[in-house]
Amino acid sequence: MAPETRHKEDDARVDANAPRPDQIAAVLRLFVARSGAARATALIDRDPEPPVLVDCEEDGATEMVEGESVRHLASAPEDEEVAAAVPDVRRLPPPAVDLARGEVVAPVGAVAHLATAVRGLAERLPGRSVLTVQFPTQEGEALLSVAARTGEPLVLALGDEQFPMPPDWP
Repeated sequence: MAPETRHKEDDARVDANAPRPDQIAAVLRLFVARSGAARATALIDRDPEPPVLVDCEEDGATEMVEGESVRHLASAPEDEEVAAAVPDVRRLPPPAVDLARGEVVAPVGAVAHLATAVRGLAERLPGRSVLTVQFPTQEGEALLSVAARTGEPLVLALGDEQFPMPPDWP
């Protein structure tokens, strides 16, 4: 079988269907609100264009960084398209953590639920985009982070410690 060849027209067609950074920002804002996350950050792959960074805080404040340009995005009313793009996610109580031991104590399935939702959202991003979502814990400033990129295993982080997960988890 001959290797697949790509044509410039194919790339343009894919790019035309990719969500715009402002659309991704609206989805991140709603995801943060629904999940109770402290922050969601997406590094959006726009190859061959430079990537765009979208950062959304728990209060809805959202920045978009394109090269040297930083824009503060105003919130917009939720619409059906944005709501449909957010995977099923529930706000859960913050887990207890032991930073010294790298342990998270949460109800059975809680961390897996959040990780599944982050993965589902990352899969909606174009190309090799990366999504990191930080969730509050009972330890105040210690955040539980979930990082996802389509086709790669999730990485959890607690404080400065990173925990690459098995490819099939959760």
